[in-house]
Amino acid sequence: MDSPADAATGCVDSLSETAATNREKPVIRDLYDVRVQPAEGGSTPLTEEEEQRARVVLFSDLGNAIAERGWVRFPAYSPEERRRLVDVAHRLSAHWGQHVFIEAEDECAMKLYLAGHGSQSMHAPLP
Repeated sequence: MDSPADAATGCVDSLSETAATNREKPVIRDLYDVRVQPAEGGSTPLTEEEEQRARVVLFSDLGNAIAERGWVRFPAYSPEERRRLVDVAHRLSAHWGQHVFIEAEDECAMKLYLAGHGSQSMHAPLP
């Protein structure tokens, strides 16, 4: 067989010398405007104006979702994102006049909900 391809699959044998010389070389790209993330509990990488706009959008979007179905799940990967969601839950509570509960579902998601739409195990009435 003249090529390093497997006759049955037609795939190139990645261990052959011919395959190694025919592969493209990796491209190295420069990174511009890369910021170092602050340590845990540090300040948010957003400017004050960006932070305010993010909270306004979350208030509107999450509020609409909660109004429709009584709860919403949203990703929160960093302490800053979790603090932002807690603030939004407090603002929604003040705006609606009823408590908006918030709980961490796992390491990456928070759930905001109205009474009766949360975890049944945590809020189930006792027998």
